[in-house]
Amino acid sequence: MLPFVIRVPIRVESQNKSQYAHWRVYSTYRNKWYAGIVPFIGPLRGLRLSWSHWSAERVYTGKSREMDYGNLVGGLKPLGDSLTRNAVIFDDKPSCFKCDYSQRRGDEEIVILTLLEARYATPEQFPGVPRSN
Repeated sequence: MLPFVIRVPIRVESQNKSQYAHWRVYSTYRNKWYAGIVPFIGPLRGLRLSWSHWSAERVYTGKSREMDYGNLVGGLKPLGDSLTRNAVIFDDKPSCFKCDYSQRRGDEEIVILTLLEARYATPEQFPGVPRSN
């Protein structure tokens, strides 16, 4: 099963453009992520991983340019939120979720997510959290 690769056709916005904008602008961006990732996470949905290590690679095209690291990480913030909302991971705090970020020029605007390592939650770790198994 690992590594598990997901190719999400979504354009990563700079943190300056998304999170520091009006709350409605950020909500729209975050909701694009929620909707955009759902078709690709099928077998992972509902796992509630207690710890996971991911790699997120932004592929950009055309007039787009490389983002500075802070804007890249901030622009990919909805990734952890989307995985949490879809019950793939338990939480996106550092003790539960690790992500390596990179970017390169390519032929299409896409984010390539790779699940590198994972630990499953046990009922003792998270009492009261529903599990799908």
